Formats: sequence, structure tokens, C-alpha cells
Amino acid sequence: MNKVYFEVENLKKKICLMLMILMIFLCACESSTVNNTVSDITDTEVVTDKDVCLDIVTTDRVLYYMVKSIVQDKHNVEYMFKDRNSQYNFNYTGDSLNNIGNKDLFIYMGASYEPWANDFIGELSKNKVRVINVSRGVKILSLSREIKYKNTTLKENPYYLLNYDNYKIALLNIKNSIQDKDPKNRDFYEKNFNEAVKSTEADQKIISTIISQLSDYTFVYSEDKLDYFVKYNSMNNIKLFESKTNVSIKNHLKTVFLYCDSSALKDNEEFIKKYDLNTLNVKGYENDIKYEDILLLNKGLFNSYYNSVNIKK
Repeated sequence: MNKVYFEVENLKKKICLMLMILMIFLCACESSTVNNTVSDITDTEVVTDKDVCLDIVTTDRVLYYMVKSIVQDKHNVEYMFKDRNSQYNFNYTGDSLNNIGNKDLFIYMGASYEPWANDFIGELSKNKVRVINVSRGVKILSLSREIKYKNTTLKENPYYLLNYDNYKIALLNIKNSIQDKDPKNRDFYEKNFNEAVKSTEADQKIISTIISQLSDYTFVYSEDKLDYFVKYNSMNNIKLFESKTNVSIKNHLKTVFLYCDSSALKDNEEFIKKYDLNTLNVKGYENDIKYEDILLLNKGLFNSYYNSVNIKK
């Protein structure tokens, strides 16, 4: 009897021990599952909250500065060309295609400002990079004289930023493209866009106001790049072409010759001397300047001229 009793007791102890081991094992598994779940959630949250760092490349410094006004130091921004000549005459290679293809955003001026752009973008891999033509939605004027570029003919006047409304459209296209790539910081880019517009709008209003006070003046010019500036500011104007035989100046004291490039001054030297015209060197853009600085320079130019003619009066 005692022998049977002890065997039963031993069996009970073994069963209890096995049950305890099983409970410990189950508790350990449950704890591990909970820890893994917490770890997974934390990792997901880290990925979601992590800031995006975009690699952005523009064709020139004019666009570079416009992009920087939106992103500030939040993303990497580069430009391809230091001067207008290298930008215009660019011959792309497989390496340049690969380099741009590995960026997040490729931003270019459009409207034939980069005459090689269509061919370049046609061969560019779009697996990663998004291509932004900032002239989308802009009202493009035609060149008065078409330009031959390699096997193509350029008809679009690419200097559309000299119309301030076009500048705002181009800046809006830049802002929207960056917001699409980094929606988390949408409000940050919106704020910077509004500040960029506000800071430039004040200077543009001053330029327009000064020019409106010269409404009885006539402005003569010969360069296509000035078309946008003259039309935007509703200036009384005469555009000179190669033949100037039908052009006559009635009041040379209230007629001003506008030019961007010194070559235009030289090409029309005889005409300027013939009518004894005052000249004004309007600042355009050629890859090397901030848009804000273009406005500041032109504001100073027209303000100085307005003050000088008022003094004469």
C-alpha cells in the first residue's frame, strides 16, 4: 500500500512540475511576442517620422536660387552650369544622363532656354527622378527672329521671367513639385513661397509705379529678351528690327533706348546718335543672379532715371 501511495505522489509531483514548466514556457513566448510587436511599432514610427532629404538639381543658378528660397537648407540643391554659354551649348553624355537620373528632382527653365532639354529628357531614365519644367502654365511669346540650333529651329522667347507674373507661376511650379515629394513639410514650403512672393512683389510694384509715371515717354529696344519686361509694364515702345527706315522719333527728349546686352548698344549706335537718345541698361538674367537682385537693380535704375528727368524739369 505504501509503495503504491508513494508512486502516486511521485506521479503527481512530476505532473505539477511539467505544468509549471509549460506555464513558464507559455509566459516567455507571450512576453517575446509583445516585445516584438512593440519593436515593430517603434520601427514603423521611426520610418514614418524620418525627414526626407531630396537631391535636387537645376540647370542654372537662377533656378537654383529660386529652389533655395523654397527649401532653404532642408534638401541638397545643385546647379549644372556656371555660365550661360556652357548651358546653351551643352552636349550630354551617358554619364550626365546617369547622374541626373539618380536625383530626386531635375528642374529646368523650359521654353527653349535649354535647347537640348527635349532630347535629354527623352533619353533620361525616369525610374527615380522627376522632371519639372517650370515654364508650365506660363504665357510664352514668340521670338521675332527664329534661331537655328543644331538641327532644330527655336521659336519660343525663353526670357519669360522678366514678366513678374511668369516668375510667380514658375516659383509655384517649383513649390508644388517639392511638396509632392515631401508632403510632410508642405506648410513649411507654403510659408517660404508666400514670403518669396511678398519680398519680390514690393520691388516689382515700385518698378511698375515709376514706369507708369513715365507714361509720356517712349522706350525703344531691339532685343527679344526685353519683350516680356516691356509688355508686362505696359510701356510705350518701339521695337527696332534690322531695317530702321520706317522708324522716326518725334521727341528725342522723351525717348529712351533700353538694352540688356552691350552688343545691342553697339548694333544701334548710329540710330542712338542720330536722335541723341538717352540709354538705360536693363538687368536681365544670364545664369548668375538671384531674381530678387534683378528687381533691385532695375528698381534703382528706373528710380535714378526718373529723378534725373524730374530734376531737369
